[in-house]
Amino acid sequence: MLKTILFLIVSFYSGILLSQDKIQEILNNEHLKTASVALSVYDLTSKKTIYSYNENKSLRPASNLKLLSTAAILETLGADYRFKTLLENSGTISESRLNGNLYVIGGGDPSLGSYRFNKENPTKFIDEWIKTLQEKNIKTITGDLIIVDTLFKKQQIPPTWVWGDIGNYYGAGVKSISIFDNQYKIYFDTKVAINDTVKILKIVPEIDGMILTNNVTAKKIRGDKTNIYGVPKCNLRTIDGFLPVNRDSFIVKGSIPNPALILAKVFKEKLKNNAINLQGKIKIIETPFELKNLSLLHTTHSPTLIEIIDKTNKKSINLYAETLMRQLSIANGLDGSNKSATKSLTKYWQQKAIDISAMKLYDGSGLSTYNLITAKQFVDILKIIYTDSLNYPNYISTLPVSGVSGTLKYFLNRSEAKTHVFAKSGSISGIKAYSGYIETKKKNILVFSFMINNYTCSKSAVKKDMERVLTYLYLNY
Repeated sequence: MLKTILFLIVSFYSGILLSQDKIQEILNNEHLKTASVALSVYDLTSKKTIYSYNENKSLRPASNLKLLSTAAILETLGADYRFKTLLENSGTISESRLNGNLYVIGGGDPSLGSYRFNKENPTKFIDEWIKTLQEKNIKTITGDLIIVDTLFKKQQIPPTWVWGDIGNYYGAGVKSISIFDNQYKIYFDTKVAINDTVKILKIVPEIDGMILTNNVTAKKIRGDKTNIYGVPKCNLRTIDGFLPVNRDSFIVKGSIPNPALILAKVFKEKLKNNAINLQGKIKIIETPFELKNLSLLHTTHSPTLIEIIDKTNKKSINLYAETLMRQLSIANGLDGSNKSATKSLTKYWQQKAIDISAMKLYDGSGLSTYNLITAKQFVDILKIIYTDSLNYPNYISTLPVSGVSGTLKYFLNRSEAKTHVFAKSGSISGIKAYSGYIETKKKNILVFSFMINNYTCSKSAVKKDMERVLTYLYLNY
């Protein structure tokens, strides 16, 4: 009897050591010798940590950080919450005239005018504003068109974002007024000789006063190898790099310097096209002031919060994640600045009994390379989402699925773990990370966080290593 018990004990621990050794073998690959690696895996079925490697080491999470922002705002505001953009007026309406100003008051809706939600007509919301004015028989506006962009205080961008990011589409700044995902498109004709400068065909939307220095040349390459440099509120832009030769129209996306001005311009053009005469000027207000004696004309509602989170997590949209984090700050009665927002996000998870001692947050999207978090903290947060939140079914539906959707569409797509990993990916130069859930072959649910920093090998080599580990976890637990 004693021998049988000893045999079972030895067999049990041998199995654990075997699995640990197999994973460790992968992590010990020569090409990862310069890297910092952390892996934490928790079995929700057995309620045990089944693998831990450097789980308390603080690493840079890249876009894995969006998990914290999107989960916190979902729990705070609810899946069906909608942000509001208001169209209001001062003065009176009589004899087809608005004797006063027309106000657009931003409510921090990052999806306003987004192609992601209305590809065919992203400015449908402005058409609705025009319809409202027509229904009130307004043909003349004697005052100004005033865009109130005051909800979020201070910087459009977190101060730790790098110069090489903020001019590009993924470095778009956060404002309480957004339009077109705060992106513009540059259309290039690359039908030139190799090494010659490519031609700019047009910029959409057109940005008045933009001075764009074009240093892009044609090369025999596959994809976009360009970078746009520029800062918020400044129309000076430089684009460097290379584009594939012999293309009729190649699109590169940049960040709009001042989204409120673009919205005002598009609105003014639609007023003119619909025979509504704006006699005053366009004004942008960014300093908070008291709005008195205004009348509501129309409320534009965003898609539901869960729909915005779905786009944020699946497509890894930095603008949306940053805006949602700032909305968390507003919900807590703070000013919506990046500083108060990162504090609100940290405090939210601290109140959920997460040990935040090693957590350093500088933005809400993960684009900042100053962010630090541990694999264990990610796992603890994901455990809370699974066990304590009524929103878990909604939330997991927003995560990319391995081999199927979002940023995981081509991850594990040739593995037996295809369709069984639900996770947020993260990738910046030298950083690769995945955190989420695995539905194993044995029907268990694992929570995991896997981060690799400072690797010097190829991205594909790191991806293969991480796929091997996650496939092993899927098959053996």
